Amino acid sequence: MLRCPETQVAGVLALWKLCTAHENRKAIAVVAVPSLVDLLGRAGSRDEAREHAVALLRALSGGRHAETIVKAGAIPRLVDLLASGTGDAKENAAEVLSNLCKKAETTRALAALAMPPLVELLASGTNDEKASAARALAALASVLENQSRERGVMSHGVESVGCCACRDFFGQTNFLFSDFW
Repeated sequence: MLRCPETQVAGVLALWKLCTAHENRKAIAVVAVPSLVDLLGRAGSRDEAREHAVALLRALSGGRHAETIVKAGAIPRLVDLLASGTGDAKENAAEVLSNLCKKAETTRALAALAMPPLVELLASGTNDEKASAARALAALASVLENQSRERGVMSHGVESVGCCACRDFFGQTNFLFSDFW
């Protein structure tokens, strides 16, 4: 990825414009995702560049490109954004994590890394950040619950922590998690 902060922003915005045409998304995913993930963790990158990069990853993560994003090492960088990013970056990072957790092979890594900062964002973020964190936790809890049912066992590990943390924050009734109580 480009090293000059102004050029980083311009480059990511150019990719965003290309991404609006769905036929370009596969090429962008293959070629640009590793650089976008690198940009998220690069010292000296501007917040604006990170915001645009994570927004582009959000657009790509909702489709078939989740595996490419995971293989590029995005999960730890997205988790870092939950704690240290701008409001928009936090919201988009939570949405990307929500999309990524729908893949069974990434769920355990997401649970281990993302649950604490998602719960923190749920407790202290803006309303939009809280909504994104709640969606990510709901998707994660749902996938983990389904995996437990498929194994025929109820787990009392990370899955319970996520459900309880969200239940404590929202009180007794939360439609996102009502299946679990």
